[in-house]
Amino acid sequence: MMKTVFAAFLLLLSSQVFAGGASVEVELLSLTETREDKYILKYRNIESDEIYKIYLSYDKGRYIVNPKLTHDKYTAAISLLKKQLKQKIPVRFGWFARGPCLINKSKNIYRSDALKIYEENYPDKAQVVYAFCQYR
Repeated sequence: MMKTVFAAFLLLLSSQVFAGGASVEVELLSLTETREDKYILKYRNIESDEIYKIYLSYDKGRYIVNPKLTHDKYTAAISLLKKQLKQKIPVRFGWFARGPCLINKSKNIYRSDALKIYEENYPDKAQVVYAFCQYR
């Protein structure tokens, strides 16, 4: 019986990860445009209270042939982040696969070279911005 429950749990967990990755509830602190199509996102993880900084951009060279990660989807995700920041309510931010690329772990600094909005079943927070990063 215990093996069956454990197997069912693993199946559920793996299906969630493949369905779009993982996300956490966060408070968006700022979204600053540094150059055209380049931003710095600061947010606070509500559960851990840690503050993170993610450098956002869109890497055309890596994603130009990927219909799931287009420049239009990146722009839509930036627009959603701006809207959510104005609302000043907790939102969900997530990552797919390995998530944003690490720049400095001790300072919680990362980068993402693509973004996409995913629909999730969270009350009043159906749209989640997911970060992607290709490792060099």
